[in-house]
Amino acid sequence: MASAKARAALSAARAQLSQAKLVLSEAKTLAAAKAVELAASEKLEALKTKLAEKREADLDKAVKAFTARWSKGRAATDATKLKAAERKSAAKVKAAEKKAKAKIAASAKKAASKGKVRRAGRPKKVAVTTASPAVLTEVTIPAKKRGPKPRLVAAPAKRRGRPPKK
Repeated sequence: MASAKARAALSAARAQLSQAKLVLSEAKTLAAAKAVELAASEKLEALKTKLAEKREADLDKAVKAFTARWSKGRAATDATKLKAAERKSAAKVKAAEKKAKAKIAASAKKAASKGKVRRAGRPKKVAVTTASPAVLTEVTIPAKKRGPKPRLVAAPAKRRGRPPKK
């Protein structure tokens, strides 16, 4: 009986041991799965931060590249606009100089033609002397008389239409 009790106690202990080993195995499996899940989430977080840093770096690089390209293009267009404005202003200056020179020349010509002050009335006759043909004497030209303006004669009307049959 003692051996039967001992055997029963031994089998109960073995069953308990087997049950405890099963619970321990389940706990270890769950802990390993939890550790794998934790490691995976840590990897994901590390990858997420790494990608965010790379994205920021790439964005800065792209912005710098775009800024450089845009500035270069803008500088080129500004240079062409500046050259066009320079040509335009140079042309204006040249035209103003030409106009000023023409005005000066006209005023000088006007002043030269006004040389003598003419009085109203008929100009005096200049006595013509018989001088040698090589020597010319100064002759004043009388002012031109102004008469009525000549009328424009209308041109005869042109024939219109088809000529008559013969």
